[in-house]
Amino acid sequence: MQTRLARFTAMFLLYGSVASVAAPQLHVPAPEYDFGVLRDHEQVVHRFVIRNSGDAPLAITRVKASCGCTAVKSSSDTIAVGEEAYVEAIFKLQGRRGKQKKSILVESNDPDTPRARLYLTGEIVTDVAIEPRFVNFNQIHIATVATQKVSLVSLRPDIRITGVKTDTTAFAATIDPDGRGLTIRSVPPLQAGYARGLMVVTTDHPDRLTTDVNIIGMVVGDVNVVPRDLILRTSQPGSPLRALVVRPYGTIAFKVLKVDLPSPTAQAVVKPIANGAVSVEISGLVADPALNGKEIVIHTDRASTPELRVPIRILQ
Repeated sequence: MQTRLARFTAMFLLYGSVASVAAPQLHVPAPEYDFGVLRDHEQVVHRFVIRNSGDAPLAITRVKASCGCTAVKSSSDTIAVGEEAYVEAIFKLQGRRGKQKKSILVESNDPDTPRARLYLTGEIVTDVAIEPRFVNFNQIHIATVATQKVSLVSLRPDIRITGVKTDTTAFAATIDPDGRGLTIRSVPPLQAGYARGLMVVTTDHPDRLTTDVNIIGMVVGDVNVVPRDLILRTSQPGSPLRALVVRPYGTIAFKVLKVDLPSPTAQAVVKPIANGAVSVEISGLVADPALNGKEIVIHTDRASTPELRVPIRILQ
């Protein structure tokens, strides 16, 4: 009896272990594809081979690229034992430059490797471009001429900049004598706040005549306030203490003369802090929807900046 029981137990364990081993296995012979060096008006199309090296059907449950610039699809949702399918990737290179590495996630019912990564790698070059494409002046005084340099990047050393057009009066540009760069400058008097602009740069390239550069800067006066607006949330009950910081540009001396508040229950206390700045501490200001769009007005003794206005925004 014990011998029969032992044989039965051995057969059960044998067949049970065999059944547990039967499973799909996702195998990618070449998980990375190097497309080499391509121009930015081209695109990469590549098919990654997916093989089922297991002994049960392989189900591809999800295929997703790491960014919207890459479109992916699987040729089959189910791969039989010993069969192959492919994942096709289309990588659009427009607007991109330099070294690239894009990943594609493949999810399946492979118990050992349920998530696999595929990669597209290579380098993108351009016929004509301006570097850097985005110019940030950071902080600019309303009466200051600030400058930044950008360069023409081209596979052809004979290409030159022939003209520049801009959609703003806050910034202008001068073409360098060799035609291979620009000096971008702010044009005072500027208006306080964010200054933005787009410059369209014309070249003598026969196929790609124009490229562009985006410009941004924060224009400040002699005295400035942060934050530039005060956010109150109705989901936060009560009237917590709020603080605005008024600070000078450089070492300019100033005084806060008074603070006008849009609510009769609110009070403001002005306190000096470091580096010539002051803190305006506001209490009793409740997140009342009626205050949305109203302003806190800070009066100073500077003729150039007699008032600083801080709008109130009421959010949930």
